[in-house]
Amino acid sequence: MASIGLDLETVRKNCCNWYAIGEASFEDQGRARIINKNRGLLRVYGEQGSGLLLGAEMFGPAAEHIAHQLAWVVQLRLTVQEVLELPFYHPVLEEAVRTALQDLHHKLRMGGAKGNPRLDCGVGG
Repeated sequence: MASIGLDLETVRKNCCNWYAIGEASFEDQGRARIINKNRGLLRVYGEQGSGLLLGAEMFGPAAEHIAHQLAWVVQLRLTVQEVLELPFYHPVLEEAVRTALQDLHHKLRMGGAKGNPRLDCGVGG
């Protein structure tokens, strides 16, 4: 279990209706299924208008690794689009971050591409 940046209660309080939530379930995530740890959910929170990644909460496998990765980008005040332009490797549990961010990007209605496919590394990346 992990919480990074702002939690959902704080986001709701501070951002009124100017936020969106992206999610990724571990149920059908490839690496999680292979290691038989395919339970859990990752939620990421972003600000409407700016696309700023505000925080994340999760319960699932590799929470400490995913939290570490997300803590960096929240501290750097990166937008969802900027994070999606970073490389995502395959096959790792951390691919759930990309899935959740793509969902958030769509819900923020920011337009443009959802990441840079040239930076998706590995088979099926």
